[in-house]
Amino acid sequence: MTGCSRFKSVLAMALLIVVFLAVPGAIPTARAQDVAEKSDSLRIDEIVVTSRKRDESLFEIPVSVTAFSADDIINKGLEELPDLVAFTPGFHYAENSVGRGGRFNRRIIFRGMNPRTDRQTRQSATVFIDGAPTIGSEIGSTDNYQRIEIIKGPQSAYFGRQTFSGAVNAVTKTPGNEFNGQISAESGKWGKSDFGVQIEGSIVQDKLAFRVSGRKYSTDGEYVNSGDPGSRLGSESTSDGSITLFFTPTEDFSAKLRVRRWQDDDGPSVGVSINQLQDSSLATCAPGGTFPNVWAGGLWPCGEVPFIGRDRVGMDATMTPALQALFGNPAITSQYIFDGVPTSFGLERNAEENSLILDWTLSNGMTISSITALNADDYASFEDLDRVVSATKGTCLPLAIDPTLTSCSGDTYQNQLTGNETFFQELRLTSSDENSFRWSVGVSYTKIEALLQGVTKTGTGFSTGGLNISATSNFNPKTSAIFGSIGWDFTDRFTLSVEGRYQEDEVVEGTVGGTQFEETFTSTNPRVILDFDVTDDTMVYASYAKGTQPGQFNAPVAVLPQGEIDQLRILQNCGTAADFDCLIRVPEEEVDSIELGIKSLFWGGRAQVSAALYMMDWTHIVAPNIVTITDTEGAGIGNPKNVQVNATGGQADLSGLELEGTVLLSEHFQLDATLNYVSSEIGDFESPDAATLLGYRQIEPLKNEFSRYPRTSGSLSLGYNNEFGADYNFFARGDYLYQGTTWMTNANVSKTPAFGTVNLRAGVVNDAWRIEAYATNVFDEEAYSAFQSFPDLSGVSGSRVIFAGFIPRQAYGIRATFFF
Repeated sequence: MTGCSRFKSVLAMALLIVVFLAVPGAIPTARAQDVAEKSDSLRIDEIVVTSRKRDESLFEIPVSVTAFSADDIINKGLEELPDLVAFTPGFHYAENSVGRGGRFNRRIIFRGMNPRTDRQTRQSATVFIDGAPTIGSEIGSTDNYQRIEIIKGPQSAYFGRQTFSGAVNAVTKTPGNEFNGQISAESGKWGKSDFGVQIEGSIVQDKLAFRVSGRKYSTDGEYVNSGDPGSRLGSESTSDGSITLFFTPTEDFSAKLRVRRWQDDDGPSVGVSINQLQDSSLATCAPGGTFPNVWAGGLWPCGEVPFIGRDRVGMDATMTPALQALFGNPAITSQYIFDGVPTSFGLERNAEENSLILDWTLSNGMTISSITALNADDYASFEDLDRVVSATKGTCLPLAIDPTLTSCSGDTYQNQLTGNETFFQELRLTSSDENSFRWSVGVSYTKIEALLQGVTKTGTGFSTGGLNISATSNFNPKTSAIFGSIGWDFTDRFTLSVEGRYQEDEVVEGTVGGTQFEETFTSTNPRVILDFDVTDDTMVYASYAKGTQPGQFNAPVAVLPQGEIDQLRILQNCGTAADFDCLIRVPEEEVDSIELGIKSLFWGGRAQVSAALYMMDWTHIVAPNIVTITDTEGAGIGNPKNVQVNATGGQADLSGLELEGTVLLSEHFQLDATLNYVSSEIGDFESPDAATLLGYRQIEPLKNEFSRYPRTSGSLSLGYNNEFGADYNFFARGDYLYQGTTWMTNANVSKTPAFGTVNLRAGVVNDAWRIEAYATNVFDEEAYSAFQSFPDLSGVSGSRVIFAGFIPRQAYGIRATFFF
C-alpha cells in the first residue's frame, strides 16, 4: 500500500470518528436521567494548558496536545520524561546510540520525524521549562511539575527554533500561601531508593510565598555485567534541589523566581551487541551489501530479529591503570574543555536552571509578560564504544607512556565532554481573553553556547596508546524573533486563529581556535487554524502550519585540500569552483503540515475523546552522507578516502492518526486509551546505511519508512477508586502498554519485534499519608527497545554489528508519602 493510499484509509477512519462523535444523538443516551443526576459530581476534570502562551482548556484548544496534570504524574507513576511516551500518541524517545542506555543525548521524536543525529543542538524538538528553551531532553524529577504538555506538530510559530516537529512544555509548581509539605520515600527492586521532600508556604502573607524541594535517587542497575559478574550495568544516582519564590505585591503583578541545581552520577550503561561471531544463525537473507559491511557470505539478520537473551548484556567497565594513564595523561587533560578526567565508567552531570517570570495585568485586561532564563548542562560520559567484552583482545603491546602497562587493539573507549548554556528572554503583550477578537504580540532572544569534545581510543595507534582528540566543536547561534497571533470568533461557533513568527538565526559554528563559519538564516513560520463548535461540548478544527529547522554548515569540508574540495564540488553538483559556499552552507529544513482534529466531551461530561489526523511534507531534509573521493596528499595519496558530508535536498511524506479517550465508567472505575498510527514514505533521500547494507545509497524507489519510530503504539488503562473505611480511600490501576515494530535504519532491513507490557499499582490514601505498591513489566517481557547499525570498533567480529537496546526489566516496590 502506498503512502497516499494509507493516508486515504486513515482519513476515512478519522472522518467516521468525527461524524460519530460530532452528530448530536450519535452517542447512546440510555439512562440519561441517571447521567444528569450524577453530572455535577461525576465529570472529567478540566486541564488548563498554555501551549499557545495563554490559558486554554485542553478540551477546547484546536491543537494536538497531550497534557499530564500533577495528579496524572502521581497516579501513572511518571518519574521522568521517557515514562510519558507510552501514554502520548505521536511522541517517542530514542536512546543515544542505541544500546548505551545512558541519560544523555536522547532524541525526542514527534510523528516519526527522526532528526538522524544524537547531537542536542540538531534536534527537531525542544523541551521548555516554564516557557524557556533548554538544550537536551532531561527534565529531572517530575515531582516539581504542575503540568507537562506534549505539543505535537510544527510549533515554530509560537515556540521558535528547533520546534518544527513538536515541543514539550513543562510547567513548574507555583508556591501557595498555605504552609504545607510532603516527605516521600521509595524502595524497589534492583536496589532502587528514592527520597524526596517538598515544603511551601507564606513568608509575607498574600505577598511572598516560597517553595523548596529536594530529591535523592539511586538504583544499582538491572543487569549483571557478563564481562565482570561482580559488577552491574545501568546504575544511576541523582541529587536534585530547587527553590521558588512567588511575589505578588499587588493583585495585578506577580513575579516567580526559580533556581534549581542537580547532579547525575551514573555507572556504566547497558550495552548489547548482536554480531556475526555469536549470532550467525540469525542471518536470514542477503540484502546486497558485501563483507565487512554485512556478515560473511553477504548475509544479514533481516526482518524481525529474535531476542538474543539478557545473559548477553556485557561490556568493558573497569577503569584499569592503563586507561587511567591514557585518559588522565596531563598532556591530554590540559586540552579538556572542563574538568572531565574520568575516574570510572559512566556519566557525570552538573546542571542548573534559573528563571524569572513576570506578569502584569493592566486595567484594560491586557497582560505584559516577561520570561528570563539561564540554563546550563555540563556532562562527561566515559563509555566502552564497542559494547562488547573486548578488553585484552587483539594484539597487546606496552604503552609508550608507561611500558609496564599494555594497550590492546580490541580496546575501544571514548570520553565525551559536552557543555551547553542557554540564555533566553521573551517579552509579550496579550489582550484580554474576554473579547471575541483576541491578539498577542511578542519578541524573543535566544543565545546558545554549546561545546562538544570527544577523546577516543581505538585500535588505531594502540601500540603507542595514542588517543584521538577531536577538535572541540562550537555551536553558538543567536536567535531574534518577533511573533504574534490573532483569534477571532466571527460567529458564535466559528473561530479563526492566525499565528506567525519571523525569525533570524545568526549561526556561528566551527572549531575552537580553528575555522569559524557564520551565516544568518531567516524564516517566516505561519499557522492558520479554523475551529467550529458543533455543539457546546464538541469542537472540530483544521489547521495549516509551516516549520523550519535552522541551517548549519559542513565545517570539516573546509579544511580539506583544494583537490579534494574540487572532487566534492562535482559530486555534490555545486557548479563552479568558486561556488565554495555550496559545499559549506546547509540550508534550512522545512515542513508543511495539515491537521484535522476533533475534541469532544459526551455522556454528560463522563467521556472525552480527542482525535488528530495529519499529513506533512518534509523537504530539504539533511542527512549525514559518506562520500568516497581520492586522497590527494599525504601517505594515502591516490587511495580512496571517505568524507562525511551533510547532504541536503531529501524529501519525505508523513501522515498519521492520534487518538486519546477517557471514560468514567462509574463513580469508581475510569478507562483510558490511546492509539497512534504513523506512515512515512521517504522520497528523494540518500542513506549511508542503505549503502552499506543494500549496496546502494539512493532509497527513493523503495518508498521506505523512517527508522527508530514505531508505526503503531498505544495504551489501555483501567483505574479504580473507592472509599475504604471512614477516612481512607483505596486506589488501583492497571496499564497495558504496546509498541509496534521499529526499523533499525532507513534501509528497512532489520527491525525490532512488537511488544506489550503490563504495569500494576495499588494503595491507600488519606489526608495524612499515601502508601502505594507497584509492579512494572509484571510478566517480565523480554524485548528490544530499538536497534542501530554500527561498525564493530573492537574488530572482534570482523564485520558490522547491531547495537540493541532492551526494555526495562520487571520491577516492583513500595512508595510512602506523608503530608503535613
